[in-house]
Amino acid sequence: MSRVETNKMPDSQYDDGFPQVLTNERHGVAGFWHKGWIGWKAPDTVVLTFTLEDYETLDEISVGTCHSPDDWVVKPLDVQASWSIDGQKWSDWQSLELLAQPSNLYTDSRRLTYLLEPRKARQVHYFRLRFICRPQLPIWHPSAGHPAWLMLDEIEVKKK
Repeated sequence: MSRVETNKMPDSQYDDGFPQVLTNERHGVAGFWHKGWIGWKAPDTVVLTFTLEDYETLDEISVGTCHSPDDWVVKPLDVQASWSIDGQKWSDWQSLELLAQPSNLYTDSRRLTYLLEPRKARQVHYFRLRFICRPQLPIWHPSAGHPAWLMLDEIEVKKK
Protein backbone atom coordinates (compact mmCIF):
# COMPACT_ATOMS: atom_id res chain seq x y z
CA MET A 1 0.00 0.00 0.00
CA SER A 2 1.41 3.32 -0.97
CA ARG A 3 -0.69 5.74 1.10
CA VAL A 4 -3.07 5.78 4.09
CA GLU A 5 -5.43 8.63 4.96
CA THR A 6 -7.81 8.94 7.90
CA ASN A 7 -10.77 11.08 8.96
CA LYS A 8 -9.39 11.20 12.51
CA MET A 9 -5.73 11.03 13.52
CA PRO A 10 -4.77 8.55 16.26
CA ASP A 11 -4.25 9.81 19.80
CA SER A 12 -0.67 11.05 20.29
CA GLN A 13 -0.23 8.53 23.12
CA TYR A 14 -0.59 5.65 20.60
CA ASP A 15 0.41 7.01 17.19
CA ASP A 16 4.05 5.89 17.02
CA GLY A 17 4.70 4.53 13.54
CA PHE A 18 1.35 5.53 12.06
CA PRO A 19 0.46 4.50 9.41
CA GLN A 20 3.30 2.06 8.64
CA VAL A 21 2.68 -0.04 11.76
CA LEU A 22 -0.73 -0.96 10.34
CA THR A 23 0.84 -2.80 7.40
CA ASN A 24 4.21 -4.04 8.70
CA GLU A 25 3.07 -7.71 8.96
CA ARG A 26 3.60 -7.77 12.75
CA HIS A 27 0.69 -8.49 15.04
CA GLY A 28 0.39 -6.58 18.31
CA VAL A 29 -0.02 -8.26 21.69
CA ALA A 30 -2.98 -7.24 23.86
CA GLY A 31 -1.81 -5.08 26.74
CA PHE A 32 1.48 -4.02 25.12
CA TRP A 33 -0.07 -0.93 23.55
CA HIS A 34 3.11 1.01 22.81
CA LYS A 35 4.48 -1.64 20.46
CA GLY A 36 2.60 -2.53 17.31
CA TRP A 37 -0.72 -0.79 18.08
CA ILE A 38 -2.31 2.44 16.92
CA GLY A 39 -5.01 3.91 19.20
CA TRP A 40 -7.91 6.32 19.06
CA LYS A 41 -9.51 7.71 22.22
CA ALA A 42 -13.32 7.92 22.28
CA PRO A 43 -13.93 7.67 18.54
CA ASP A 44 -17.43 7.17 17.19
CA THR A 45 -16.24 6.37 13.66
CA VAL A 46 -12.74 6.02 12.21
CA VAL A 47 -12.29 5.72 8.44
CA LEU A 48 -8.97 4.67 6.91
CA THR A 49 -8.49 5.04 3.14
CA PHE A 50 -5.72 3.01 1.51
CA THR A 51 -4.19 3.57 -1.91
CA LEU A 52 -2.82 0.37 -3.40
CA GLU A 53 0.44 0.50 -5.33
CA ASP A 54 -1.27 -0.81 -8.45
CA TYR A 55 -4.73 -1.90 -9.59
CA GLU A 56 -5.46 -5.17 -7.80
CA THR A 57 -8.30 -7.66 -7.44
CA LEU A 58 -9.02 -8.05 -3.72
CA ASP A 59 -9.34 -11.61 -2.47
CA GLU A 60 -9.37 -11.04 1.29
CA ILE A 61 -9.09 -8.18 3.79
CA SER A 62 -8.02 -8.98 7.35
CA VAL A 63 -8.06 -6.44 10.20
CA GLY A 64 -6.58 -6.80 13.70
CA THR A 65 -8.27 -5.01 16.61
CA CYS A 66 -8.36 -5.69 20.33
CA HIS A 67 -10.76 -6.15 23.21
CA SER A 68 -9.28 -5.53 26.66
CA PRO A 69 -11.87 -4.12 29.09
CA ASP A 70 -9.38 -3.72 31.96
CA ASP A 71 -7.46 -1.29 29.71
CA TRP A 72 -10.66 0.49 28.54
CA VAL A 73 -10.22 -1.01 25.04
CA VAL A 74 -13.46 -2.38 23.57
CA LYS A 75 -14.05 -4.07 20.25
CA PRO A 76 -15.73 -2.05 17.52
CA LEU A 77 -19.47 -2.39 17.03
CA ASP A 78 -18.82 -3.02 13.34
CA VAL A 79 -15.90 -3.06 10.88
CA GLN A 80 -16.78 -2.39 7.25
CA ALA A 81 -14.95 -2.20 3.91
CA SER A 82 -15.55 -0.45 0.60
CA TRP A 83 -13.39 -0.12 -2.53
CA SER A 84 -13.00 2.03 -5.62
CA ILE A 85 -11.25 2.12 -8.98
CA ASP A 86 -10.95 5.91 -9.16
CA GLY A 87 -11.32 7.14 -5.56
CA GLN A 88 -14.59 8.88 -6.48
CA LYS A 89 -17.20 6.14 -6.83
CA TRP A 90 -17.17 3.58 -4.00
CA SER A 91 -18.79 0.18 -3.53
CA ASP A 92 -21.43 -0.28 -0.85
CA TRP A 93 -20.03 -0.91 2.63
CA GLN A 94 -19.67 -4.59 3.56
CA SER A 95 -19.26 -5.76 7.15
CA LEU A 96 -16.24 -7.86 8.00
CA GLU A 97 -16.79 -11.05 9.99
CA LEU A 98 -15.35 -11.30 13.50
CA LEU A 99 -13.65 -14.70 13.44
CA ALA A 100 -13.96 -15.41 17.19
CA GLN A 101 -15.88 -13.41 19.79
CA PRO A 102 -14.20 -12.73 23.14
CA SER A 103 -14.95 -15.73 25.36
CA ASN A 104 -15.97 -13.39 28.19
CA LEU A 105 -16.95 -9.86 27.18
CA TYR A 106 -16.17 -8.54 30.69
CA THR A 107 -12.71 -10.03 31.29
CA ASP A 108 -11.27 -11.47 28.07
CA SER A 109 -8.25 -9.51 26.83
CA ARG A 110 -7.01 -10.44 23.39
CA ARG A 111 -6.37 -9.53 19.79
CA LEU A 112 -9.36 -9.99 17.48
CA THR A 113 -9.39 -10.62 13.73
CA TYR A 114 -12.05 -9.42 11.32
CA LEU A 115 -12.15 -10.94 7.83
CA LEU A 116 -13.88 -10.15 4.54
CA GLU A 117 -13.82 -11.90 1.20
CA PRO A 118 -15.15 -9.05 -0.95
CA ARG A 119 -18.13 -9.65 -3.20
CA LYS A 120 -17.82 -8.25 -6.70
CA ALA A 121 -14.35 -6.83 -6.09
CA ARG A 122 -12.84 -6.12 -9.46
CA GLN A 123 -9.63 -4.32 -10.24
CA VAL A 124 -9.42 -1.60 -7.57
CA HIS A 125 -6.89 1.04 -6.65
CA TYR A 126 -8.37 2.17 -3.29
CA PHE A 127 -10.12 0.60 -0.35
CA ARG A 128 -11.58 1.98 2.86
CA LEU A 129 -12.13 0.55 6.29
CA ARG A 130 -14.77 2.05 8.58
CA PHE A 131 -14.72 1.28 12.31
CA ILE A 132 -17.98 2.04 14.08
CA CYS A 133 -17.13 2.34 17.76
CA ARG A 134 -18.42 3.03 21.23
CA PRO A 135 -17.04 6.45 22.24
CA GLN A 136 -17.69 5.62 25.91
CA LEU A 137 -17.29 2.43 27.87
CA PRO A 138 -20.56 0.44 27.82
CA ILE A 139 -23.00 0.15 30.71
CA TRP A 140 -21.66 -3.27 31.79
CA HIS A 141 -18.15 -1.83 32.35
CA PRO A 142 -17.26 -0.73 35.92
CA SER A 143 -16.14 2.64 34.50
CA ALA A 144 -19.13 3.05 32.16
CA GLY A 145 -19.33 6.44 30.51
CA HIS A 146 -15.58 7.09 30.46
CA PRO A 147 -13.80 7.26 27.08
CA ALA A 148 -13.26 3.94 25.33
CA TRP A 149 -10.29 3.15 23.09
CA LEU A 150 -10.09 1.66 19.61
CA MET A 151 -6.80 -0.16 19.05
CA LEU A 152 -5.67 -1.43 15.62
CA ASP A 153 -2.58 -3.37 14.73
CA GLU A 154 -2.45 -5.08 11.37
CA ILE A 155 -4.36 -4.65 8.14
CA GLU A 156 -3.62 -7.30 5.55
CA VAL A 157 -4.82 -7.46 1.97
CA LYS A 158 -4.56 -10.61 -0.11
CA LYS A 159 -4.82 -10.15 -3.84
CA LYS A 160 -5.98 -12.62 -6.48
